[in-house]
Amino acid sequence: MARPDPTLQRQRIGKKLRAFRSSAPERVGRKFTAADAAAVLGCTQPKISQMEAGKYRLQWRDVRDLLTAYGASGHDIDRLVEAAALTAQPTWWAPYRAVVGEGFAELVGGEGEALTEITYEHGVMPGLVQTQPYAEALTVASRAVSATNRELVVGLRMERQRRLTEDDPLELVALIEESVLHRPIGTPEIMTAQLDHLLTLGQRPNVTIQIVPTAAGAHAALAGRFVLLLFAEFSPAVYLEHPPPLGARWSDDPLLSTAYEEIAAAARQQALSPEDSAAVIRTTLDDLV
Repeated sequence: MARPDPTLQRQRIGKKLRAFRSSAPERVGRKFTAADAAAVLGCTQPKISQMEAGKYRLQWRDVRDLLTAYGASGHDIDRLVEAAALTAQPTWWAPYRAVVGEGFAELVGGEGEALTEITYEHGVMPGLVQTQPYAEALTVASRAVSATNRELVVGLRMERQRRLTEDDPLELVALIEESVLHRPIGTPEIMTAQLDHLLTLGQRPNVTIQIVPTAAGAHAALAGRFVLLLFAEFSPAVYLEHPPPLGARWSDDPLLSTAYEEIAAAARQQALSPEDSAAVIRTTLDDLV
């Protein structure tokens, strides 16, 4: 089943609070500035700004009092107050907090709620399809992961993969460059097991593995890896990961998510079908054995 994430919920409630404050004149006949909202709660203006940015731990009473002042309907008040109360619960990835940075936290939380994930990878296997030995070999080679955090990084990656096998599983579309199949990570045994794992995953009804052939040349997604998440009740969101100093970026900006929906669709058109992709994986596997 899906795993709602308090971090994302706070952001969504914050946006709702800002929207209700902005549209308050239509309901109560007066404008509410952030300072006015602070006066309602008897708090500072920065607290209101932090609440609306989703960076402040929400108290359901604060949400109730603000929405009441803004003239929200009883239905909206009940719905958002209930959601605010749930944000007090710890996130499922709390044990791995030491290795979950800004941006990545939204991705991890988003995967717990999303219906569909479309991921494109041109360097290594996407995290949701990695075997544990493959993930371990990557963390050992990485300069970005300290020796003390390797176990946490791998553990989080394995925990994220549970969404693929739950009762209401995440639908995954993994677009993988053909070159990734030939990049030796760890021992030949590790690569053999990884390729075999791809074939096994591809047989699940909620997992689609598509190989982007090198012969495709330039294509829409070639600029870099991305993860696109699609939700039932919320706008799509995109996770982009760049080398330092840019780092990770998470955004639900409609322009960006629409652009990546188009990029994903175009890349899928240029990728091999799941059946042909499986054949390429088998051929690569045969060459390793």
